[in-house]
Amino acid sequence: KDTLIPLDMIWINSEKEVVFIKENAVPLDLTLIDPGVMALYVLEINGGRASEIGIEAGTKAEINI
Repeated sequence: KDTLIPLDMIWINSEKEVVFIKENAVPLDLTLIDPGVMALYVLEINGGRASEIGIEAGTKAEINI
């Protein structure tokens, strides 16, 4: 809600698989985004970037913690 730029929000499940993407989330919008699926992580990147680099539902993520 406090972000001033559009973001792509990428939901990732416990299997490290992308399960939902909200592209170009509107800056300062208070609308709840419900992916409708269980997720463990949400990655935020610059708006429009997910499609530019080919991220889509089913893409596997590499997470090193």
